[in-house]
Amino acid sequence: MEAKEPQGEDLQSELRALLQACGGQDEPLEESVNELAHLLKLFLTCFLGRAQGLGKPGRISLEDIFYLVRRDPIKHQRIKELLVNQDRLKNSKKLFEGPTDE
Repeated sequence: MEAKEPQGEDLQSELRALLQACGGQDEPLEESVNELAHLLKLFLTCFLGRAQGLGKPGRISLEDIFYLVRRDPIKHQRIKELLVNQDRLKNSKKLFEGPTDE
């Protein structure tokens, strides 16, 4: 049985790879990775807290997130793109599976 890596370590390894891919050092400083992880968690906590206050109590919908990024054209377009791709994937799966009349 494979031991699962803790989420914090997984996030930091992903951020480390992101820093390397963006032209940083081959091995970014641990302080940089930790600070970036802290800022990301802080942003997500604030963003999702605002999203949670919009719709149904205790729930976050895609519409809530879409509403929050409505004035940021880059994020808005990216989310729109992801939703369109999700619909295409669902439709493709339906076509591949075909009718299940037996």
